[in-house]
Amino acid sequence: DAVALEAARYNLGDAAITMLSDGWTKVDESDHFDWIVSNPPLHRGSVHDFTVCLQLIDGAARHLAPGGSLWIVTQNHVPLGPLLQGGVGEDGAVEAGATDSTGAGMRW
Repeated sequence: DAVALEAARYNLGDAAITMLSDGWTKVDESDHFDWIVSNPPLHRGSVHDFTVCLQLIDGAARHLAPGGSLWIVTQNHVPLGPLLQGGVGEDGAVEAGATDSTGAGMRW
């Protein structure tokens, strides 16, 4: 985590605020950001666990400035569209969905 944070500071310079936090714990409720960028952990051992990603999405809704963007970097097999639409059932299964009204998504 510390290495990734240092790389972000190096690449972004003074253009960004970088912080290491366990979810939203170090972010004040009144803080708002133009961009929120994250590569959240999605595993606990060998099992997929989307809890951190879902908490990131939930908090982003409260912390994005008007017109702001949430960028999440994941592997191709992660069902990011349904996660963004809240399509996770009580049993933890991810339901079908799309990332936006056109059905388009982004992959890096």
